[in-house]
Amino acid sequence: MASPLASKISPAFAHIMLLLFLLLILALMVMTEAVPHHHASVRSQAAALLQWKSNMQGNTATPVLSSWRPDIHPCNWTGIACDYVKRQHALRVLSITSITLEGTGLVGRLDTLDLLSLPDITSLDLSNNSGLSGEIPPSIGSLKMLSNLNLSGGRLEGIIPSTVGNLTMIRGMCLNNNWLSGPIPEEFGKLSFLLHLDISCNILPGAIPASIENLTSLSYLSLSSNNLTGPIPKEIGSLEHLVYLDAAHNILTGFIPSTIVNLAGLQNLILKVNHIGGTALDKVEHLFNLQVLNIHHNAFIGSIPSSLMNLFGLQKVNIGYNNFTGVIPLSVGDLSLLRFLSFANNRLSGTLPVELGNLTNLEYIWIYLTRISGSIPVSFGNLGNMIDMRLFANYLSGPLSQVHANLTNLVIVDLSKNRFTGKLPDLCQEKFCNTSTLGQTCFMVLFQTATDTAQA
Repeated sequence: MASPLASKISPAFAHIMLLLFLLLILALMVMTEAVPHHHASVRSQAAALLQWKSNMQGNTATPVLSSWRPDIHPCNWTGIACDYVKRQHALRVLSITSITLEGTGLVGRLDTLDLLSLPDITSLDLSNNSGLSGEIPPSIGSLKMLSNLNLSGGRLEGIIPSTVGNLTMIRGMCLNNNWLSGPIPEEFGKLSFLLHLDISCNILPGAIPASIENLTSLSYLSLSSNNLTGPIPKEIGSLEHLVYLDAAHNILTGFIPSTIVNLAGLQNLILKVNHIGGTALDKVEHLFNLQVLNIHHNAFIGSIPSSLMNLFGLQKVNIGYNNFTGVIPLSVGDLSLLRFLSFANNRLSGTLPVELGNLTNLEYIWIYLTRISGSIPVSFGNLGNMIDMRLFANYLSGPLSQVHANLTNLVIVDLSKNRFTGKLPDLCQEKFCNTSTLGQTCFMVLFQTATDTAQA
């Protein structure tokens, strides 16, 4: 017997309710499958990737893409990851969220990939594919959810599109080791969450934009090996979380801005091979967390302040090939962690401090092409970890017999063009080396392939 409630529901009303339910199901199907680019389905995303694969040269010979087939679900393709993402009305649908094809031998153009079909990508890693060419398409800016972008180690050319400024969620961006040209976009300044930026080893011209002051989360910045010109902007001082700064091998001029003292957490300062001048060490001496100071081949002037030696964390100091004057401060012996020290090709005078013998972790010492005179301190015999000792082209004199006792690890020794006297000890410990005597000048050079490239 039907209930009283059921008897009150007319067949017409039930028919309307059923129709509304079917319409709701149809609407959900349309939302998840027949959506435009900005709400692309897995099916349309897969089609875009298959089209990109078809445009690659020798794609059938690329084993990593062998799973990219219509009969395999794209979430099971090599290098592809999927996840459920929110759509309109809090609907969660499956979507491609990551593409990782690092070092897979891709040969093709990046700009044939329809990035508009991949709106939910959070990570795109196509690094170390030397056959990946083309330009970075402006559509890169449509990847609003992108957190990691790595296109390093390819043959990409053209400019860095200004649309990168739309990637406001990005944390890491590596575009290094390509053929990118054109100025650094001002729009980088919109990426306030960026932690890691590497655009080194390209052919980027022009100035470092002042808009970098907005990258207040940045901890790693590499601009090296480009054609950048002009001064280091004072706005660099706004990057208070910066740990690593490399602007080497450019055409930078001017001075190190005084605002660099704000970078209290900086551990690596690499400005080698530029045209930067003025004083430098009076600013660097405030960077108490510094571990690497590499500013060789510039035009810096002034003396080496004793206070620089208060940076007890220093492991590498290379200030060679500048115009520093004065003497080597005695406090250099306090840098107990130092492994590499170069004062080469400066106008330094005085003598080699006895305190250098306190640097028992030292492996490389390059103090050549200076005006330093006197003898090599006996304390150098304490440098048992020394691998490479270059003291040539100075005014050093006296005997060497007491220096060599514990230098058992030496591989490269160059003491040429000095004024040593007496018998030359076997600093090479009977390893292959060439020893000659020219009047009052003795020299010993172990023939190896090492060159000044070790300054890198």
